[in-house]
Amino acid sequence: MSKKKSKRPARPRVPVPLTDIQEEFRAQLSFLRKSCDDYDGGDRDEFRRIATAVRVLIYDGGHSKSVVGQLDLKRVAFRAYSTPVNPHNLVSETPLVMMRVGSGGSVYLPCLDQGPFSYRSLSFDDWWSEDVFRSPGGVAMARSGFILHTANQAGGAHVDPELDEEFHKIAKANEAGWISQYGEVEKPMVDLEKAYVRHIGFEVLQTLEPQWEKIHGNRLCDCGSGRKHRYCHGKQSE
Repeated sequence: MSKKKSKRPARPRVPVPLTDIQEEFRAQLSFLRKSCDDYDGGDRDEFRRIATAVRVLIYDGGHSKSVVGQLDLKRVAFRAYSTPVNPHNLVSETPLVMMRVGSGGSVYLPCLDQGPFSYRSLSFDDWWSEDVFRSPGGVAMARSGFILHTANQAGGAHVDPELDEEFHKIAKANEAGWISQYGEVEKPMVDLEKAYVRHIGFEVLQTLEPQWEKIHGNRLCDCGSGRKHRYCHGKQSE
């Protein structure tokens, strides 16, 4: 008769000092910024790292506790550099990207701050759950969907054998329906999800980098003077 395996006791844990969490916040912002810069330099595969860094920074769920949540920064206004989607539109709504027509056809580019409107300030929950893609076929997806499906299924932190059906339609089956034409050749446009993730990374940086400046400025200066950094060497560097 086989013996039932006994459950291992939980390993003891120790609390993480606030300063260490603040340092992790700085490090994750740095990772995100570098991946965004590398994406802009031509490495489109960096969209996976962008999604993973965004997930670490802001996602709370299951056993995951976001860095931003631990620093009580989800209360700040998040910047949405896009217009809301129109559910009654008869063509696909893709407000986070634009299209560039070149000699080889058309490609998706993240809008960043190049769109026709300035940013909107939203609560975190509204920003995270707002639909930012909608197709005439009824497929809709929020920022959360693009980040979590990329990070959890499509190579960010995991490569799953199955993809969410709607994410698959957007990323692999041209649910947006846009066609790239080069001469007489027409082909479906690709990599929409990559440009979307890059744009979301931009919004996260625009929202959270100023918060790091505040945190860093309020910390004691590294010189040992006992004064806040922004009143000591931070002021001198300015």
